[in-house]
Amino acid sequence: MDDILKKQGSTRPETHVAEDYGIVINGRQTISKLFRVNRESRNLARSFYRVHLHCWLMHGETIFKKPVKPGMLYFNPEQDYLHLANKFGMNPEVQDEDKIVEFLHQLKTTHDHHKIGVLHLAFDVADFTHRGSLFHQNPTTINQVYKASVIQILKQLRQVLFIQVQSSVAYGHGPTIVMAPVDV
Repeated sequence: MDDILKKQGSTRPETHVAEDYGIVINGRQTISKLFRVNRESRNLARSFYRVHLHCWLMHGETIFKKPVKPGMLYFNPEQDYLHLANKFGMNPEVQDEDKIVEFLHQLKTTHDHHKIGVLHLAFDVADFTHRGSLFHQNPTTINQVYKASVIQILKQLRQVLFIQVQSSVAYGHGPTIVMAPVDV
C-alpha cells in the first residue's frame, strides 16, 4: 500500500501510519445526503454511521494499475455488510496472511466504540481460494489477541452474504454482483 501511495506522491493519514494494511474501496466516495444538510443532520448521520475509517478510493481494474485517492468509509455494523478481500494475497511475494485478521481486530477494538465490529459479512468465491483471505488463516500463527477478537466477531454474525463478482468490461459496465443471503 505504501509503495502505491509513494508512486502517487501521497502518504497515509497520521492516524493510520502504524497500520500494516490499507483499506481500499473499489468505487467512488458516496456520502449520505444527511451529511450535507446542516450540522444537526450531520451529527445524526455521524452517530448512525459510528465507525469512520480512513480509506483509499480507486476506480478501475486494480489498485496496482489505477491511482487511489484518500476517502472515508462511514460504516454501521448493525446495518451494513462488509466484504473483505485481500487482493495482495494473490501476490506470492507479499507476506500478509494475517492482515484481514488484524483489520477485524482493529475494527472491533479501536474503530467501533461499541466494540461490535461486524455483524454482516459478504464473501466472494475468490475469498475461499486467495492466500491471505479469512479462510486461509493458520490458527497456530495468528496473534492470540487478534484471534480472540475474530472468534467473537464470527460468533456474533447475524447474516452472511455469498456474492459473485463478475466483471463485464466488454460492455463498459463495472462489476456485477450476484448475492445469496444466509441467516446465521
